Amino acid sequence: MTFYKFLAGNLASGHDSEFYYNAPTFKDGKWKPGPWAKAKKVTKGGGACGEGLHLMKLPNPRYVRWSGNGYVAEGRNLLAEDEEKARFEYVRLIRPLTFKEIFHEKADLSGADLSGADLS
Repeated sequence: MTFYKFLAGNLASGHDSEFYYNAPTFKDGKWKPGPWAKAKKVTKGGGACGEGLHLMKLPNPRYVRWSGNGYVAEGRNLLAEDEEKARFEYVRLIRPLTFKEIFHEKADLSGADLSGADLS
């Protein structure tokens, strides 16, 4: 399954601003995943919002507003999940998300008020 991670501009996690992920690198026309990041603390079982590294199951555009950076990601050692997200002990960023992946190729924005939107 493909997972997604939205981060602040400095690759910090929104919930723990002192935790940083390793960025993927672009070389010879291909993306190379960043190294695996290990959670500082983990809690096995329980809900998907417990301790560990969280990934989204859908590239939800509502997170772009607060983060600015979206990535395709993968997790290792699943701790818990629900319909929207999963929590892992290890996560790595595979490559940046494209605009079409975040806002879905068939999104219908007719009637949307984008007058205050930052579309850079």
